[in-house]
Amino acid sequence: MALPRALETYPQLVVLGNPGSGKSTLVRWLALVYARGSEGVRAALGWTEDRLPLVLPAAEFALAWQERPALSLEDYLRDRYGPARRLGELRPLIEEALERERIFLLIDGLDEVLSLEARRALIAQLHRLLRRYRGLQILVTSRIAGYGAAPLDAPFVSAHLRPLDKPAIELFLPRWSRALEEALRGRRDLSPAVEEQIERRAQEMSAAILEGHPGIRELARNPLMLTAMALIYEQGTRLPEQRIELYRLLVEAFVETWNRARSPTGRPIDLYLGGRRLDEPFAVRILGPLAFEMHRDQPGGWLPREALLDHIARLLQEREDVPVDRAGALADDFLRLIQEGTGLLVEREQGLFGFFHRTFEEYLAARHLADRFDPADPLSDLRPFLHHPAWQEVLLLLSGAALRPSGPPPPPPGPEG
Repeated sequence: MALPRALETYPQLVVLGNPGSGKSTLVRWLALVYARGSEGVRAALGWTEDRLPLVLPAAEFALAWQERPALSLEDYLRDRYGPARRLGELRPLIEEALERERIFLLIDGLDEVLSLEARRALIAQLHRLLRRYRGLQILVTSRIAGYGAAPLDAPFVSAHLRPLDKPAIELFLPRWSRALEEALRGRRDLSPAVEEQIERRAQEMSAAILEGHPGIRELARNPLMLTAMALIYEQGTRLPEQRIELYRLLVEAFVETWNRARSPTGRPIDLYLGGRRLDEPFAVRILGPLAFEMHRDQPGGWLPREALLDHIARLLQEREDVPVDRAGALADDFLRLIQEGTGLLVEREQGLFGFFHRTFEEYLAARHLADRFDPADPLSDLRPFLHHPAWQEVLLLLSGAALRPSGPPPPPPGPEG
């Protein structure tokens, strides 16, 4: 079933998908569509509707509920747009839309609520909200893994995001290339020569992905993996056949190669921290254990800035022998470089930081576990997580890291093939 028909038929919808399948992108896109008003909805979905979109990360409410178990979802929505976040002017708008039952509530990442008690509390709150405001439209996203432990009952209906097919991939690549070129040039009006270059590049990428190794074609059906492939191909690197190698190349591109695109001259820009070049191995030595600790201790994937800086300072001391009296300043520099220079860490809310996509937190956590692997006791670090759905991707990526041959991938074939 196509998305417009699903939204029209099922006002309370759960969208399930694998990591990187586009769940959060769907939430943001729908919020943008509805924020443009009834004409925006008609243009994108085919009908006219005036609803106020409210995006709420599921883990955010769960954390607030754990601190205040008596907190209702209705009160939280009102408080979220209050003076504390300097959004007090929006509160009357929220109140009116709620009373008129004209809200489209978009709950993102139900699977990121790791505590089943907190997840069931959020589900109960959603049903309670619907009993009072029956006209609300609600969309909830979740990974497939672990959803069955605490699913949403009727009137919610579940739907799965389908993998990309060949026409969708062929449609995506030129649009991605054009968006990249517009971003790098800082303008949308591109010359005919540039447009021709974009089209040619997209055709080359399409051929490399769709006519290459079957493993590459299968990976490309996932939107995040397809975006990663496009970025890697843009850097002139041979596309890998394994997901773990694709992640490694993508992190390398973020940390090292991608700075080339940020230079007006096209030359590489090296980033340094305390005299050390910020390359992929250095970044992973800090980001790996940081990702592992965040995945283990922070269900929502967020850390307040000060707590994050404390983690980074400790890791710089432990893994890079940075003196205590310099660790704090270098931690601040490291966060700034990673945030502004690479984009691997982002500020999701005011003062709350996390990895730009959860899959990269999982990949870096797997890299950390691979580095700590002890052949004498291979399960020493894994026992607490073996049967936990939230660690399924980490363990799959860890198995890929363990099986990946050492050394860099072979160079692309030359003109003679």
